[in-house]
Amino acid sequence: MELDEIFKVKGVLNVALFGSRAVGCAKEDSDYDYLVLVEDRPSYYCGWLELGFIPDADDPFYGEDFSSWRKGDINLVFTDNPDYFKVTLEASEFCKKYRVFDKADRCKVHESFRDQQKFLTTTEDKWPF
Repeated sequence: MELDEIFKVKGVLNVALFGSRAVGCAKEDSDYDYLVLVEDRPSYYCGWLELGFIPDADDPFYGEDFSSWRKGDINLVFTDNPDYFKVTLEASEFCKKYRVFDKADRCKVHESFRDQQKFLTTTEDKWPF
């Protein structure tokens, strides 16, 4: 499946490559990770199954803000949260810029970016100024 084909699926708002291939540390057998912003995250009753993608977990909604579906060497990470989409791409860019190539370290960077976003969104109405 080509990137432009993903955009043709109903409800897809944006798609971006992230992960090792976007950062520049992919190995020959690395998969292609695409972050997909959608109106509604896919369930078992969706067109993604018909395209050959299957969820990484028994419950397609296993993540609070994301779910991952695979087909061969393509990993689609779906989110219906624009903030999650934004900070995931920011974390990926950070890893690329600062050459954070170790997967465990990249995961920590992503987690830190998401934690900061959660903090900001939960406290924005509570600031005294």
